[in-house]
Amino acid sequence: MSDIDDRLRDAYDAVHAPEALKAAALAHIEQQRGEGASACAGADSRVFAPLFDEADSAPRPRDGCVSAEALVPVRRRMPRARRAFSRKMALAVAACAAFVAIGMGGFAYATAPVARVGIDVNPSFELSVNRFGLVVDARAVNDDAAAVLDRARVDGMACEEAMQVLADACDTYISEGAVVEVGVACEDEARCETIESAALRSFERSAAEVHCGRLSDDQRRAAVEAGMGLGRYRVYETLVGQGVDISQEDAMRMSMAELRALAAQAGVDTCDSACAGRAFGQGASCGEGCGRAGEGARPMHGEGRGRQGA
Repeated sequence: MSDIDDRLRDAYDAVHAPEALKAAALAHIEQQRGEGASACAGADSRVFAPLFDEADSAPRPRDGCVSAEALVPVRRRMPRARRAFSRKMALAVAACAAFVAIGMGGFAYATAPVARVGIDVNPSFELSVNRFGLVVDARAVNDDAAAVLDRARVDGMACEEAMQVLADACDTYISEGAVVEVGVACEDEARCETIESAALRSFERSAAEVHCGRLSDDQRRAAVEAGMGLGRYRVYETLVGQGVDISQEDAMRMSMAELRALAAQAGVDTCDSACAGRAFGQGASCGEGCGRAGEGARPMHGEGRGRQGA
């Protein structure tokens, strides 16, 4: 019995199949081998030829038949052109994966807000601004703001351009004596000043006072939870912090002009920052108030510089 016969029998023993079926198959193979004298073991070569290549040194008989012993197992090699194509495909897939990873990272970098700008007139808005100064999200805090944003799409605009569009869209709410309150939550002092200056330029065309102040991230989250715009919440928190008896419901119901009048009546320093107290027709210039970035709404007794034109 040849080595190949031993291998075949071992392989059949390892097959998980009913013993009767295995025995019948083995008997059939033996029968074919016995009848193969006239076909020079052609059955073996036909059955197992896909698994083997002929030895280079073994000459092929004239009738094309080779014995099982002449079949030597070899490792089939992929054609060179196919190997090159496979490598190119692998490189292309790797490059696509890298571009996707870089693209996702770049998208996150470009859309991550670095500043939140609250604008309270009667409509209350919150603009999320990325590091390139573009509005990546505009949120309506109340129903009036939602109605304005339905007809004034500002996503993707430069921050100042977006505020100009909102100023024009809110012209029916802004009249002489009205107050526009701007609250900025940002850790970059220079960016805060840029945004506040842009707010002044955007809303100074109306007969309204424009006030700006800083908030921390914690204050911004508290404003969202309270359902208030950032500017309104900053003034409300400052009033409460300096002893004024006012509820959140009252602060939400009152106009910004009424909240400002209440602060003036109670002698409360609202710690405005740039463009503080800018009233229509007055010559106030943008500058730094008593508040710093992230603590503009916090009472700072003894450190206030007063309100410019308030």
